[in-house]
Amino acid sequence: MASLLIGPYLDAVKACLATVTPAFGRIRIGDAAPIASLEAFVLPVKTDFPNEGEGSTRGQVHEILVRLAVTGTDPEALTQLCLQTVQAVDAALEDWTAWPLDVPSTMYAFVAGHNYGPMFQKGAGLAYWPEITLRLYAVEVS
Repeated sequence: MASLLIGPYLDAVKACLATVTPAFGRIRIGDAAPIASLEAFVLPVKTDFPNEGEGSTRGQVHEILVRLAVTGTDPEALTQLCLQTVQAVDAALEDWTAWPLDVPSTMYAFVAGHNYGPMFQKGAGLAYWPEITLRLYAVEVS
């Protein structure tokens, strides 16, 4: 039984992030051109098969990490930008419907959590690296 690898879901998340871009200026995904103040990295975490071998279906749970980089020089303004950025990306992921519909079919996707992390400082620059965890459930029928 062939399974849909996590790759098409990573591509769908990148496409979803591109819809958030106009609200925040430019965005960098992976190794694309550098940006001014916002970057996003889409990282595969794992794929679980919770009901392997049960009947004619095979469930798949994909976990994807979206790591954002939000930079600035004013701590209060940066904190607000970090929260607004995470909120905008969360809303876009929750509303996204263009998940791969190959076999297996995507049953549902949801944001499982936010991790804002500490504020980092280097010289006069400040940065947050907040993370959004996304889980996607798919079912493969043989």
